[in-house]
Amino acid sequence: MKHESGLPFAIDRSVGKDEQQSVVFYGRRPFLQGGELNEVQTIIRGRHDRLGRLVAQEGDRVERADAFVNKDNQSITLTEGKIYIAGDIFPVSNAVLENISMMGRIEIGVKLQKKWVTHEDDPELLGQVPGSLAEGEPGAAREIAKLVWALKEDDQQGAFFPVYILQDGVLIDQKSPSLLEPAMQAIATYDRAHGHYIVRGCRVTALGKEGQKQVFSIQEGEANISGFKRKRLAALRYEEEEDFSTSAVPSETHIFVPPRGKTSFIFKPYYTPIAAVQSLLLTKEKTVNVTRGAVAAGRDGVPDKSITAFIKIVQGTKEFKEGTDFKKTGDTIDWAPVGDEPLPGSSYTVTYRYRAKITADKVTTQEITVFGGAIGGDIIVSYTYKLPRIDRIGLNTKGNVVYIKGVSSDQPTAPSVPDDVLSLATLTNSWLDTPLVVNDGTRVASYDEMWRYFQRVLSLDRLMQLERIKSNVDSKEPVAKKGMFADPFLDDSYRDEGFPQTGSALQVIFGYENGIRAFMGRFVVESVVSIGGSEGEILRLCGKSASMRKELKEQASEHFDNKTIGEIVETLAKRHGYQAKVSPQFSKQTLPYVIRTNQSAVDFLTRLADRMQARFLIKDEKFLFLSGDNLPSLTIYKHDCSSWEFTLEPRTQYGTIAAAYFDRSQGQQCQVTQQIGFCGPVRRLRTCYTSKEEAQAAAASESDRLCRAVSSGSLTLEGRPEIMADQPLLLQGFRGEINGPWKAATVTHRYDKQSGYITEIILEAPDKGKESNKE
Repeated sequence: MKHESGLPFAIDRSVGKDEQQSVVFYGRRPFLQGGELNEVQTIIRGRHDRLGRLVAQEGDRVERADAFVNKDNQSITLTEGKIYIAGDIFPVSNAVLENISMMGRIEIGVKLQKKWVTHEDDPELLGQVPGSLAEGEPGAAREIAKLVWALKEDDQQGAFFPVYILQDGVLIDQKSPSLLEPAMQAIATYDRAHGHYIVRGCRVTALGKEGQKQVFSIQEGEANISGFKRKRLAALRYEEEEDFSTSAVPSETHIFVPPRGKTSFIFKPYYTPIAAVQSLLLTKEKTVNVTRGAVAAGRDGVPDKSITAFIKIVQGTKEFKEGTDFKKTGDTIDWAPVGDEPLPGSSYTVTYRYRAKITADKVTTQEITVFGGAIGGDIIVSYTYKLPRIDRIGLNTKGNVVYIKGVSSDQPTAPSVPDDVLSLATLTNSWLDTPLVVNDGTRVASYDEMWRYFQRVLSLDRLMQLERIKSNVDSKEPVAKKGMFADPFLDDSYRDEGFPQTGSALQVIFGYENGIRAFMGRFVVESVVSIGGSEGEILRLCGKSASMRKELKEQASEHFDNKTIGEIVETLAKRHGYQAKVSPQFSKQTLPYVIRTNQSAVDFLTRLADRMQARFLIKDEKFLFLSGDNLPSLTIYKHDCSSWEFTLEPRTQYGTIAAAYFDRSQGQQCQVTQQIGFCGPVRRLRTCYTSKEEAQAAAASESDRLCRAVSSGSLTLEGRPEIMADQPLLLQGFRGEINGPWKAATVTHRYDKQSGYITEIILEAPDKGKESNKE
């Protein structure tokens, strides 16, 4: 067999014969062949390579040899380093690969280039010993090998060995070169027993659909798969072709009921998303003229087929009745019944309904639009819909992305994961929008996290011990178990209540264990009062809202020009270290000019809320500027109340509210008015506002306030944690003058041992003056 060098008379008969272990010279006159010397080298090199592959793989980086991807100019920069190839460690120089596609999978590696130097290239290979037969004679050639960075399909010569895998512009595995690769192989053997797990990152995000493919992003990170560490320094983009299964619905009936004044109707099938509409039958109504046949008591046909009903048959002023004068036989009018019928050859008018095969005007994933049907008629549709499917996405031992498809079904289940794949996330495909991604891959727990779990186990163990003792606490000594005891909570004999400290933060929640609960806020204890007697001791804690800080009471002066209410509230909130939440109807409402003069932030925003008919409050570390319209109305019946009191005497009424504003375009002061609904004098607001809109809002706010002052009342009822200030309430079962809508001005939630949980409400009348009190 010819040697790979191609030199004349160079022979190597051991290539590909791994079973050969040595060259044996034998016989009385053994001759030494040049090919045998080549074969000795081939045998030794084969054994050396097989041994080396036990501790390193072809293409393993030993030192540096890093890669950097530039997606903008589609190039890859490769640094110098050392790489294990063919049982040896070769150096490789810097290189830049241009015009690299950033789509799909590309192998980047090195090519091992060989050449052979003969005596013609290097005279030193001639015989060097003077006087010998070999002097000046050609000697053996020398094999020279080097590595160059390359792509698998480029024009460079040499055997290709992959080093990196480029997937859609991202390098798959970028673990650092290791001088301890044999040790790492041994560690992998032991770590393999722990299974696959994620060290960090590797979270999957659905990016949406591009064309017919769903696109996902896999976060950069590190994972151990079958004991081997796979590391990426950049996020990986992965595309998967949408491949769904369908199920057929042979016949589904809907009723054609279009909106008033419309002739088209949109309906939603029972199963979505729609894959394709196979057929669509629509009941239509038509009126035609029919000529009576010559045969008495015979049958007359109409132009259409699939007749469902004859609605009306008339001739002049005469109307024929079905069952008495005619009957429906197939798609014809049968005059067989004993009754009246048109004269032979005469014309009469028939209104009938029939089913027509149509094409939908519009089909989306969830809706079908049809046109021109008979009101109340049938729509019979045959279609196919996409079955949901649960898939998984993971990484194999090489760090490549693996997409595992499940089985499509109306009630799908997640597929099993192969033994050599690390599952990163579960994907639920509904085919309506972006798949639902649940990152449920196995992640390694840090020692901090494991310690927290350990502490929870200890706590549960202690609780279990206490529960076991508690089950017999009435018949056993409470300190019978090595210093552990169970407290039956019958009195305070086993615990020290202590004394609450001022400055402590309390979180108050009112409600019921298995019912509604309402968060009342966080409060800071300012003082503690001890009240005692023969019946025991009570601690009364007095505090203030934890959200109300001292700096909120500081007065300041400033103005806001052409700012939205949302910007004003957010500016003041951030200034004092709070968050802001503004109702949508106010967040983008622009105020031309608002001035704050020697006012605290709370006072300023409260007055601004009154002008805009809104509510301002501070709760849970947030500035809340809310509309009262977003609170639902609650009904309170007379039998729900333990006591009530109402005052129905109206105060002196105003008939009109007047508010002034300065019109810059005219350069003069103008006025807007707001009718309250009562007969009375005009109430003029003192402030001159900067715009007509602000003046109208202020007048409306003052009008509402005066209307609410017409009557007032109070209620006491069993605890209702869902009721809050400004809540609209509907009273029923009281006197006629009391029944109707009211608004909760103040709500107090109270709990004590005698009365239990009660709610006290101070009411004010809503805008009654605008409707019921007009004169």
